[in-house]
Amino acid sequence: MTKDKQNLVSDKTTKEKPDLTVPRQSVGSIVQAFAILRYLGEIGRPLGVTAIAKALNISPSSCFNILRTLVAEGMLDFHAYDKGYSLGSGEVEL
Repeated sequence: MTKDKQNLVSDKTTKEKPDLTVPRQSVGSIVQAFAILRYLGEIGRPLGVTAIAKALNISPSSCFNILRTLVAEGMLDFHAYDKGYSLGSGEVEL
């Protein structure tokens, strides 16, 4: 089998489709979102945007947008009193 066909599988109509179990490339923002979730899980306390961005080497604006999205999806909680983010209950639902 040629290298080009290694990532292809045949379906019932003999048309070849890409094998979606083999990632072709990573999506940066998703990788960063998982890094944020893992980091906050390890730390175990709320942290602000700047602290998270510095620890993970993510630009503060990208970090802020990812954090807002994770809050909107229930994966993180935002604490207005200290402007910190911590793990939410969303990961339990997964």
